Amino acid sequence: MMPELSDMYSSPGLLAVPKIFFPGHVYQGPRALRFLRELKGEILFVVSRGAWERHEPALAGNLASPARDIFWADPEPTEKTFRDFAERLAHKNYQYVIGFGGGSAMDVAKTARIRPTGIDARGVKVILIPTTAGSGSEVSRYALFINEAGEKEPMVSADLLPDTVLYDPSFLLSLPPDITAYTTADAYAHALEGLTSRLANPLSDVFAREAARLILAHALSAYREPDNLEARSRLQIAGFFGGLAQNSASVGLAHGLADFFGPRWGMAHGLAVALFLPPVIAQNLKKNPAYYEKLGPGLADSVYEETRRLFGAMGLEGIAEKFLADAGAPSGAPAPLGALVGFLKKDPAAKTHPFMPNEDELKEILDAAHIAHEP
Repeated sequence: MMPELSDMYSSPGLLAVPKIFFPGHVYQGPRALRFLRELKGEILFVVSRGAWERHEPALAGNLASPARDIFWADPEPTEKTFRDFAERLAHKNYQYVIGFGGGSAMDVAKTARIRPTGIDARGVKVILIPTTAGSGSEVSRYALFINEAGEKEPMVSADLLPDTVLYDPSFLLSLPPDITAYTTADAYAHALEGLTSRLANPLSDVFAREAARLILAHALSAYREPDNLEARSRLQIAGFFGGLAQNSASVGLAHGLADFFGPRWGMAHGLAVALFLPPVIAQNLKKNPAYYEKLGPGLADSVYEETRRLFGAMGLEGIAEKFLADAGAPSGAPAPLGALVGFLKKDPAAKTHPFMPNEDELKEILDAAHIAHEP
């Protein structure tokens, strides 16, 4: 079992208070890694293998000494990953933990101040260096792990907020088009679902709107022109703003559905979000057309069409269905509606959706996503 975490910032009595949770320091741009030159002390690196293979030389050029202590993060961290990481930390008094890679590596690194038996208030500093743009993990007080039931389970604590985030847009230049599309879809969903969340507030709305604007303005350039550093930089900033919106306002049903189906089918999180976001938007508009008024004139009236246009241009429409067909699902394994309803009722993402869908509404969403389900 994951540890039970609580702190004064997570008090239920504060849920309705407008708020923003923010990492300590943020450096952005081609010189951001110079911050690493200031570090003096023992460092544990938490990295994804792909990011390390591509970018280790750039990292090494800004370190006072070669990286010796490395913890390899699983693509989908589990409870065992968390326990193994905690055990690794117990063997040495590290001054810094550096998470380097995508959302999974950063989720693991962020737990450096958490132990299976509770919170350890040691003074370890957590530094995160994302090599993708969209997960928002680097600015989030959430860390996701696959639990023993095969479900994504969040840890939530202010102790998961990092001390420093370093954004170097050059790391994004090597991202393949599909990963660019998946992470963009995730960031875009953070923005749109952050706006409609039950916990949305005037502060988080500012970040959500700007994230959506930047994505619609620059995502296709980044997708079609992989070496376009300006577009990549803007997409990185959009991921930052979307992460701040998600961190403070939470998300909604598209993320809840992705959390349920993604681990079961081995589907990338961003792809699962992209599969469900358009039909969830359609269901929201059917329920209440005013849900997206905060987007402003123009986009509020065309949010469904703009989302379909963006996802279609990035090759996301139809790709999830092909993935599922190749994996033998959903036709071979219809979605268990009862289990889905039970999961959504306890899922933090779905619980902040503006309404809890009934079974008929869920069936409509699954039908629109071409997901077979039980009668």
